[in-house]
Amino acid sequence: CKYIENRMQSDFIDGLVEMSRALGETPDRKSLEQRFCLPVFCVSAIEHQKLSGVRTADGPSIVWKNADATQIPALRSHVQRATLLARSYIVRQQVESLIQFGTSMLAFCQIDRAMQPKDHVALANIFEQLHTPLRQKLQQLL
Repeated sequence: CKYIENRMQSDFIDGLVEMSRALGETPDRKSLEQRFCLPVFCVSAIEHQKLSGVRTADGPSIVWKNADATQIPALRSHVQRATLLARSYIVRQQVESLIQFGTSMLAFCQIDRAMQPKDHVALANIFEQLHTPLRQKLQQLL
């Protein structure tokens, strides 16, 4: 498994070097190796199921002695981290958009010329009372 991990990482860096050269750059392989690490998992779902007691009819595990060695738990953890990072980015964008929408609505309430001045001032005050605490709570999420 270590051989495969090393080979996959090497091939990945080779690809980055090749892309850099195609762009006319002079790649620094050592720098690329330090900056980029391709996660590689040599997994066995069947062995993991056997060791976890899920698959009992197929006999005992032949290759690994414990479920962690199958790298299924490590792969699961990696996928969860990657998913959480992506979700975090999306939620952050949505929160920032919501804050901006509230700020735009407040500006609209303050300058709407279709209403009487006293009415748009009253509307702006009401909206600001609602918007300010919500904006502060949303900004705490960022």
